[in-house]
Amino acid sequence: MISPTSSLERLYSYFSLLSQNRLERGGKRVLYSPDSPLLASNAAYGFSSEADAFLIGKYAPRLFWNETPLEGAMLLYTLRIGTFWPPQRIRPLPFVVEQVAWNQSKTLCSILARAWLDESYTELLTRAITPALERSPSSKSDFQLLLAYPDHQNNPVAAALLLDNQIHLWGVLPQYTFPDNSAQDSRPLEAILEYAHFELNRMGNSLEISVPDFYAFPLLRETSRVGLYRLE
Repeated sequence: MISPTSSLERLYSYFSLLSQNRLERGGKRVLYSPDSPLLASNAAYGFSSEADAFLIGKYAPRLFWNETPLEGAMLLYTLRIGTFWPPQRIRPLPFVVEQVAWNQSKTLCSILARAWLDESYTELLTRAITPALERSPSSKSDFQLLLAYPDHQNNPVAAALLLDNQIHLWGVLPQYTFPDNSAQDSRPLEAILEYAHFELNRMGNSLEISVPDFYAFPLLRETSRVGLYRLE
């Protein structure tokens, strides 16, 4: 089952483990990680004037995750949040998914950088994310690093971090997006999500995922939306 807490709270709980500083200002939680390029690790979760003042004081982008429109702010994009349920398939997807150890975090970060930024961000992401993956392997709340490989190939093309029953950080290499961005080949992501879903489903849990609104992904049963807003 999905936790009854709000989508905003679950996003914060997930990304707080990937962040350097966790604060509260004016009743709103703030993540501040000046060495990380992750937007979710450098934003307030909900708006308050105190949280805004903190970001201004740090010369940080004034970023806010909010479940309703934020007056005077620019909407950068919206996360569609919901549960994943795999379709019935005649034949399996042509990808192999495996859970790997934290020492492959650079592989994860290379995929994330190429998917959402560019490859030059790989080292920054690796330094930001690896400490979270090195935490006690006995903790059931640790992240699980999942990689997807095309059949009979050795180089992964998609990656994701699973925490409990949530995946909010994932990436698929750009060659799986058509040049005009009119459609995506989401099969590598689907393979990872199916792997996580079946593991969770055996324990009676659903898999919660988030997908940016500009990424076409019909297998999401949407339950909420959270926008990322920027104040100038």
